[in-house]
Amino acid sequence: MKRKLTISFLALLFCVLAFLLVREALLPSDLSISYWVKDVYGESLIWLYKPITDFGDIYILPVFVIFTVIYLHKKEPKKIMPFLILMAASLLLVLLFKFIFARQRPDIMGYFIFNGYSFPSGHSVMSSTFYLYIASLCMQKGQSKCKYIFALFSIVLAITIGFSRIYLGAHYFSDVMAGFILGALLLNIVLLWEEGRRA
Repeated sequence: MKRKLTISFLALLFCVLAFLLVREALLPSDLSISYWVKDVYGESLIWLYKPITDFGDIYILPVFVIFTVIYLHKKEPKKIMPFLILMAASLLLVLLFKFIFARQRPDIMGYFIFNGYSFPSGHSVMSSTFYLYIASLCMQKGQSKCKYIFALFSIVLAITIGFSRIYLGAHYFSDVMAGFILGALLLNIVLLWEEGRRA
């Protein structure tokens, strides 16, 4: 029941953000946050956030996905299909929503040139689905204290990747939040599916 309520809540949140985007109500706060990040941090942390953002990149993340599939094949083969569907659905929905909303990327930071549309952040969607799925796997591993360390690391990495997209000027704050919400929504749907298969 809690999982279903979480799914409903996340779906509602995403719809609200999408509605506000269409009504152009998000831009003032998005601009304020982007300018604040630029004023506070400047270019001093590009060396840090550029490699961090690559951990959510479409060219690097598939490598981690392959290693995860290999692990699941050895330890929990029943989870391979839900995991692959999760990642595929995440990618397809990112492409679909970017096409539907066609939001232009911010032109504030000026550090790099990014192609494609902005809403939702693909890095945020893919990193939240993948790294939070890894966190959920860690939390299912018995009483080992290490599971908390790996789970926390996965969560922090996903959040940091999202912030890196704002810092580097690739996305607005609302793009990243929408990405996290959509990723968490898809993850909870897949976890609900897995729970149903175990029942």
